[in-house]
Order: sequence, then structure tokens, then C-alpha cells
Amino acid sequence: MNETTIVFVATIAGIGLVGSSFLYSMGGRSKKVIRRVGASLVLTLTVLGTGYLMGRGNLYVLAIFPMLFIGYCLPYGAEKILTKIGKRFVYASAVIFAGVIICAIYKGNTWWLLIPHFGIGMFSIFFGVKNPLYAAAEEFFVSMVLNLVLISYVFVV
Repeated sequence: MNETTIVFVATIAGIGLVGSSFLYSMGGRSKKVIRRVGASLVLTLTVLGTGYLMGRGNLYVLAIFPMLFIGYCLPYGAEKILTKIGKRFVYASAVIFAGVIICAIYKGNTWWLLIPHFGIGMFSIFFGVKNPLYAAAEEFFVSMVLNLVLISYVFVV
């Protein structure tokens, strides 16, 4: 596959990530089904479709949907700092475990991406707890950052 095609596929994956993050943030405002089903489905289909476009399509990627759904169901706001950290940890762990599923499917060098994925997950916990942003913007950006690695796995050589 030539590099120009890879850039177009990466752009499509990025658009899917933005769409999923938008739905994640909007679902935090009202109608939780938008976050739980909409955002997790868009992200799952983005990873699946990107895999097919890269010639690595595998329907087992659909197994990440339940993990994302579980992570997106948990309300992570709290008054007590330890409760907030715990809820954020569950959310980040669900997304990281979705990455583990993808690594198990694609094998090879994809396992190397778990290192930054875990680090980004821990950062998302810190970012969420020491939140200097409006909640709506923070939700969008945490979703973008945490799921960026998730859409990257299919690009590993």
C-alpha cells in the first residue's frame, strides 16, 4: 500500500475518532445512550473499517464493542478524590483492555503500543481528576487522547 493511501486511511480513522469523541461528550450532557452505544459503536466500526482498508480486516475486532460500552457506561464524576480516581481507572482500563483485544487479534508489534496506551490511560485519570477545563471539553479531549492509540493499532507494521 502506498503512503498516500495510508494517509487517507489514517484521516478516515481520525474522522471516526472525532465523531466518536463528539458522541461521547454529547452523551455526557443528556441521553446516555448516545455515549454508551453511539460513541462505542462508532469507535468500534472505525477500528474495524480501518483494518479492512489497511488489508487487515478481522471481524473479531467487534469484540472491543462490549469493553468500550462498559467503559462508557460508568459515570466518572464524584466528590471524593479516591472515588473519582477509581471510576476513571475503570474507564481507562476498559479502553486499554480493548487495545489488548486488538493486540491479541493482530499480534506482532502491536503489543508495543500497549506501553504508550497504558501511559495515556494513566494520564487520562490525572487529567480527569485535576480537570482545568470545562467538563464538556474535557470529556471530548480525554476521549480523543485515550482512543487515539486504539485507532492506531491497525497501522502497525
